[in-house]
Amino acid sequence: MKARGCGLLFVLAVTCAGNAWCESAPAVKAPQGEKGQKVTVVGCPSDGQTGPVAVPDAAELAKWTPKLPQATAQKLAYYRSADIGVLAPRGWHCFGLYGSNGSMLIVAPEALDANDFFGAAPRPLTGPAVQVAISDGDTSGRFEVARIAARLFPKRMDLVQAVIDEGAPASDYPTGPFAGDIIKHRDGKKVVFETPADREGMGTMSRLQKNAAPIDGVAMLAGDNALMMVARVPKEFRRFFPVMVGHLSARP
Repeated sequence: MKARGCGLLFVLAVTCAGNAWCESAPAVKAPQGEKGQKVTVVGCPSDGQTGPVAVPDAAELAKWTPKLPQATAQKLAYYRSADIGVLAPRGWHCFGLYGSNGSMLIVAPEALDANDFFGAAPRPLTGPAVQVAISDGDTSGRFEVARIAARLFPKRMDLVQAVIDEGAPASDYPTGPFAGDIIKHRDGKKVVFETPADREGMGTMSRLQKNAAPIDGVAMLAGDNALMMVARVPKEFRRFFPVMVGHLSARP
C-alpha cells in the first residue's frame, strides 16, 4: 500500500459525472420534489507504513458526504478515511490501511483496529464486510494491478506482461474470470462481478474469505492504477450496491 505523502494518481468524485471510476454506474435520484438527504458520515482512522493517521476532520468529511434519497440515506452511512470513502450499512465500523502499494478501507459490523491487520496472523474477514483497495501501478502495487488486469481486462495485458518481464512467474497471473464468477457488466475500464457463495473468485481476491453468502464486486482501471471494491452485506442491502459504486471516492 502506498506510503502517505507520495500521492496517488487518481481522484474520485462523490458524483459520477466525468469520473473515470464510476461514469457508467446507474444514476441514483431522489423522488421528484425531494432534494435528497445527506447520509451519516463516519470518520475512519488509518495505520500503515509511516504510522497511525487520525480520523479526517469535520470540514474534510463534509466535502465528501453525498446526498441520497431519504429512504436510502436512512439505511447507509458514508465511511471516510484520509484516502478512501465508501457507502456501507449504517452502524458499522471502519479502519484504513496504507503502504507502499496503495491504500485500503475496510468496513464491518464489528470494531476494527490495527491489531486486526498487522502481525503474524492478520484477522480474516469471515462475515459481512466491505473492502475498497486502490493499487498504484507505479509502485509495488503494480503486481496487484496485474492480477486484476489478467482476470478482468484482456485489453490491458500489457500491465501483466510488464511484471512478467521483471521476472514474476506467469503462473501467478492466470487469465480470464474465475470459473464460478458472474460478470454482470464489462467495459474497457470497469467490470462488475459477483462471486457466488462458498466459491473462490474475485471477491475472495481480498481479505474476505468465502462463506455461505455471495460477494458483489467492481474492479476499475484508470491508467496503470486499479481500484477494487468487494462487498458482502446482508441480503436486504445488496440492492444498494450500484449506489455504493456510484459514490466511491478516493483522493491523493
